[in-house]
Amino acid sequence: MTLTSTLLDPAIFEDVVCYYCGETDCTELVQAQDDLTGKPGDFRFVTCKTCGLAYQSPRIRVERIPEWYDGEYIAHRKKTNWGVLTGFYNRAMEKHDRDKDRLVARYIQLGPKSQVLDVGCGAGTFLGRLVERYGSQASGVDFKDLAHLPSFQRFRFHCGLF
Repeated sequence: MTLTSTLLDPAIFEDVVCYYCGETDCTELVQAQDDLTGKPGDFRFVTCKTCGLAYQSPRIRVERIPEWYDGEYIAHRKKTNWGVLTGFYNRAMEKHDRDKDRLVARYIQLGPKSQVLDVGCGAGTFLGRLVERYGSQASGVDFKDLAHLPSFQRFRFHCGLF
């Protein structure tokens, strides 16, 4: 398993086994770009052939996460008042959540019995959308404590690393 971009330092990443069952046999699910930081690279998501869990592999090494998701990372949305640009900002972020919803819907059907874990959930707006739209049971994990944000009142949040 290797990154598809030569622009990234391979030392940033590590191959991982399935988080649920520990198996290494997987199939590629999707390759995606980090559209919120503008940082280069294609990131590979796989599905475990044994249990079906989808996860990222290779992933950013745990000790490198804070430098990758720095203070400018928009998904943490520390600032909510952008003055006259607030409406544009909100629409852009809502579009991002809609786009992620459409991407997930291409691969799985969500409903009230669905259990969703978003590792690196940021401000939690995407999970909030899934709870509202599908009634899914949702949990989010992020290394920054953002529990004070309104989205986290609708699902469980854990501050820390997965």
